[in-house]
Amino acid sequence: MLSLRFLLMTLCVSLLTVPANAQSTDPDPLQVFRVRSADGNTAGQDTVTFFNLLTGETATADVYGSRYTITGSDILYFDRLNSEIGLISPDGTIQPHPFIEPNANTLRVDWAVSADNRLIAWTFTEGEPNALTTTTFVANMDGSERRQVLV
Repeated sequence: MLSLRFLLMTLCVSLLTVPANAQSTDPDPLQVFRVRSADGNTAGQDTVTFFNLLTGETATADVYGSRYTITGSDILYFDRLNSEIGLISPDGTIQPHPFIEPNANTLRVDWAVSADNRLIAWTFTEGEPNALTTTTFVANMDGSERRQVLV
């Protein structure tokens, strides 16, 4: 019985072992956590924490955000305080999104990221409550090949 248990444990460990590659450019695996403000107020500040699973290092960012979306290693979110789209990097750096930029007339912004993380689609809704117009755009994740696809 003991040898069977040892054999199963050895098999499990060998399945979990991944050979190290010194040339690897893959980013370290991360877990991301979001904690709402302590008072539970939806207008409050959230804390987003990146946890590096290999090194144990953490980085945090405090934002007034909603609609958080993972885009590769960054987090895309709507900044409620500034009414803009923001990006949080794994090192905790916060910056405006480089090409999804609502204007003063934009009432709502929505987005979706492709399953392979290569494309992003977003909409700007503008106008008066009885005459809204939604414009849809698609681009590569780096902003290249941006195109309007629907009005």
